[in-house]
Amino acid sequence: MTGKRVKIAGQTSETSEFWALPSGAIEAEVHAGPVRMPDGAGGWSDVDVTLRRASDGSVAPIAHPYGLRLSGASTADETELVSLGTDGERSVLGWLGHLPQPVLEGTKGMYPEARPGVDLVVSATRTGYERGGGLAGASLLEGTASTDGRFVCAPAAVGNGISS
Repeated sequence: MTGKRVKIAGQTSETSEFWALPSGAIEAEVHAGPVRMPDGAGGWSDVDVTLRRASDGSVAPIAHPYGLRLSGASTADETELVSLGTDGERSVLGWLGHLPQPVLEGTKGMYPEARPGVDLVVSATRTGYERGGGLAGASLLEGTASTDGRFVCAPAAVGNGISS
């Protein structure tokens, strides 16, 4: 007996760690999402969702348990905006149209003017990603944003002159 708390290495997972206490009790630290991931050498490395540019122009977190990747700038008509996973277990969110180079800040990638007047934002999370957008500069349509920043719905044209 060491008289100290001892990690039970074989019980460590992406979301939990266990220690044997001097009293004989077991202490657990459990997280709702992954905080570590296998390092490929039999150990663990910390999850780090800070975004960085990759050599191919795409954007990826420093260490993501599910292989998150965001598009860099694209002039293609269709682009993989976000992909998660590896071959055989891969999920993709597509984007129709060109994408500007994303501006990176921590866990967020902001594509300025992804659509006229709209900035697209993709945030890396430990379990995947979140996507959203906001008005770039002035509002898209006069009166569509309230003074507290919430959006107010307005009728929009939907193909062939039909409106909703």
